[in-house]
Amino acid sequence: MAESETIVVSSLADKEKPIIAKETVTKIASASQDKTIKIWDPETGYCKATLQGHASDVWTVAWKPDGKLLASGSADGTLKIWDPTTNACLFTLPHAAGVMCVSWSPDGTKLASASADGTLRLWVAETGECLATLKASNYDMPTLAWSPDGTRILTGSYDHTMRVWDILTGEYKGIPVGNTWTQVFTVGWSPDSKLFASGMDDKQVTIWDPATGERKLVLKGHVDTVKGLSWSPDGSILISASYDCKIKVWDPVTGSCNATLDGHGDWVNGVSWAPEGAKFASGSKDRTVRIWDTSIDKCTRVLSEHTGAVHSVAWAPHIKPPKPPQPPDDDLDGHLAKWMKEFMDIQDRLRAPDGRDKLSDIEKDLDEKRNQFNKETQTEQTVLTTLGTDVETALTKMNTDKKVYDAAQDQLVAKLKEASADAKSLDALQQIYELTYLTLEESQDKVRYLQFREQALRRTEKNRAHVQRAIGRAETILATMKG
Repeated sequence: MAESETIVVSSLADKEKPIIAKETVTKIASASQDKTIKIWDPETGYCKATLQGHASDVWTVAWKPDGKLLASGSADGTLKIWDPTTNACLFTLPHAAGVMCVSWSPDGTKLASASADGTLRLWVAETGECLATLKASNYDMPTLAWSPDGTRILTGSYDHTMRVWDILTGEYKGIPVGNTWTQVFTVGWSPDSKLFASGMDDKQVTIWDPATGERKLVLKGHVDTVKGLSWSPDGSILISASYDCKIKVWDPVTGSCNATLDGHGDWVNGVSWAPEGAKFASGSKDRTVRIWDTSIDKCTRVLSEHTGAVHSVAWAPHIKPPKPPQPPDDDLDGHLAKWMKEFMDIQDRLRAPDGRDKLSDIEKDLDEKRNQFNKETQTEQTVLTTLGTDVETALTKMNTDKKVYDAAQDQLVAKLKEASADAKSLDALQQIYELTYLTLEESQDKVRYLQFREQALRRTEKNRAHVQRAIGRAETILATMKG
């Protein structure tokens, strides 16, 4: 997509947006100076919901790892947990000062919050219970990150310190940043938890070894404070956002800057990768959220419904329905090859110089293996008969789910085209559409699984004749030697 083709979405009045792409049912959340959180469809740019309830700037937002809950922190001194399906606030949790950053534990059971009061608090996500309050700094603490392995929390503060906290003991290891005047604005773990990156007002991105506190790499190129960081899901790319209005794309191994992305008209406050790793979102003081494609290093969409600076963005995980269970033995051809080898080995044993001396043992072995092979063959025949019925049932359900999905899509498209369409009804239809998509995807997966299993069994049925011939040859050799 050329730069001139960047899509700008500025109002719900634009009713000719394309329907969401089936392969990416996901969301972006943005937190703003306008006291709201907005939830966006990244494929269409449509604002699905606006969450209201904070009394001041919303500084931070983070999705639960399963995408079912959303946490936000505000200058009003509260942490809120939201249900994005109903847009309801489930909990409002207090700090003594503004909540500057939130981070979920990898298993989604706990939440950590960092505050301008210098404390780190740990919460039970399901109940809102505060598990611990740790004094982490004497100054504002604008950033924290829970390690992907779940064992540590990393915090950064305006008092030029970073700390790596042990979740089990509550103890920390200090990471000195060097300069006593340097303020830490952002931190982020690598996906394997072996490294972390920091961004400060020294205009640099630094990659650290958390075990030793050693600087592994210093990335230079920004000309103002580094405010946001995000590692790609596979750890191969690190992006940084800066008050210099630019985003840089780094190779965290070599330290080379692969791209500098321009487009925002003011400070870039935050960045967040899409779960599939090809795109990321950025939020800026210019009141916009931008979506970028790293394959072309260009902005592909601008979301501009906030009326204040965007302080934070978070791309939700892509939640897929569970896959059907794998068969106990999905390598049917390999299984058949093992039997072929068994009976070929028996032939070789019969032809060996001492074969006649071991006829009794070989005959017994042949009988046992032949009986076992025939027993398994009979079982597979029964499975094949049952599978035929299962495939027909699954196809019928898939076709029904497809009709429901098509109807939901038609309803949503029709509503989008109505001049008087309101956001609430659009959001309800969008949620129905997404649920029907997930149901359809699940039934399609089941059909594919059953059809693959049936085809594999039929292929095995054809190839079984080769094994039968190998058995026959072994029986002939045995009979000849006995005669």
